[in-house]
Amino acid sequence: MKTHWVQLERYDDVTSVADKIAWSRANRVLLVWPRRGRVLERYLDLVLIQRACQEIGAQLAFLVADELILDHAQELGIPVFRSVKTAQRMLWRRSRQKKIFEPKGWRPRAALEEQQRAARTAPAGWVQNFWLRLSIFLLGVGAVVLAMLLVLPEARIGLSLAQDPQALELPVYASPELAQLNLSGGLPVQYLSMVLEGQDEQPATGAVLIGDKAALGTVKFSNLTNQAVVIAAGTRVLTSGDPAVQFETQREVRLPAKPGSTGEATVQALQTGSKGNVAAGAIQGISGEVGAWLKVTNPAATVGGRDLMTTAVSAEDGVVLRERLTAALQQKALVEVQAKLLPGVRLFPETLQAVKVLREQQIPASGAAAESVSLALQVEFRVWTIREADLEALVEVALDANLPAGTMGLEGSLRVSDSQAPVLDQGQMRWQIRARRVVQASWSDRGVILAVAGHSVEDARQALQQQFRVVGPPVIEMTPAWWPLFPLLPGRITVVVQ
Repeated sequence: MKTHWVQLERYDDVTSVADKIAWSRANRVLLVWPRRGRVLERYLDLVLIQRACQEIGAQLAFLVADELILDHAQELGIPVFRSVKTAQRMLWRRSRQKKIFEPKGWRPRAALEEQQRAARTAPAGWVQNFWLRLSIFLLGVGAVVLAMLLVLPEARIGLSLAQDPQALELPVYASPELAQLNLSGGLPVQYLSMVLEGQDEQPATGAVLIGDKAALGTVKFSNLTNQAVVIAAGTRVLTSGDPAVQFETQREVRLPAKPGSTGEATVQALQTGSKGNVAAGAIQGISGEVGAWLKVTNPAATVGGRDLMTTAVSAEDGVVLRERLTAALQQKALVEVQAKLLPGVRLFPETLQAVKVLREQQIPASGAAAESVSLALQVEFRVWTIREADLEALVEVALDANLPAGTMGLEGSLRVSDSQAPVLDQGQMRWQIRARRVVQASWSDRGVILAVAGHSVEDARQALQQQFRVVGPPVIEMTPAWWPLFPLLPGRITVVVQ
């Protein structure tokens, strides 16, 4: 007969188990309890599970070792097996004596309770002794009272320690070559960089000669072939010098088909100015294909080229404009870097400099004729900074080295100022500083507490005055106020130093 066994989990309840049984569709259902955890312990839970099996016409059996569930199963007449294999092999029909298949070692609950009562032994005689029990009780009460005596009292001590000023002057320097603090007075430098751009303009101050009129002249062409040649207007001829001066014919010239035939044409220099005034015979070249068929020369010098003096951009204009714009950008960089400076950082304005020109554009270039010149710059600036925490750490080391015996620096009292202005010297910023702070007698919570723990109030006050430099007698507050001795527990004593 088909047997469906259901493994129970620790989180299962009657509803979830009933759902699992309803989906089984088997004639026999075997519930297997988990090895650990307790589930379906109530008698009513097992009754409801048994009814769920009866509703679908299935037989119910258990695989369980829990004594309480075994008792409930016996009362309900539900078979119990040792293993799944045994349950599948054996019949589940019960005899008239309601015999069930009991796990090995199982005993009825009533028998177990009887066995436990028999195993109990009578208490020893000393346990029932009245005086002994009273002594133990009084010892317990005494322990509670002692604990209260240790915990109940509380003390508060107020000390006004003597304070003295401490001052020191020492030279310090900041260098980019230092990677960390140097106890000899050296401070590492951190760079602060920023990129700014700007534009400036000024009138041009230079002068230059420019061409005013172009030179004119006459050239003579000679035919070197036995073919007719047409020289178009606009044909370019040029001198043999370097650089060559070019001219352009003003009209068309036709040479007959005869070697040595000649023709003349008026020419004008392509470039205005006196450069176009060339000597006779200086023009000897022809541009274009016709140059291979012809010969050219100027029988007379070209004349009429004239220059004109005008305002131009000089090299000095660019230098002046660059220096002025760089200085303006540097001032702007200083203002912006001071505005963006983080707390705890000191800036050295003397070290601000332009380290790189990222972009430079001058319009027009030097030497060009113009009434004005403009310059656009993009420059990276860099300035030195130091951390004030590094300076304070350096100062504290120096002050601690000169600390009077039995004293300590008062936290938060350190003040550092310049006694001499910083000076940039050989790649280092050097200056003199003055450090001041307040020192007071050395003390610790532990030392104060050890001096007064367990003592009377008067003895504690005298001990504090002898061990510490105090201004006035210590202020002692006891809780409760009538308590004569200081607590023994350190946690019940509070120390306040003014």
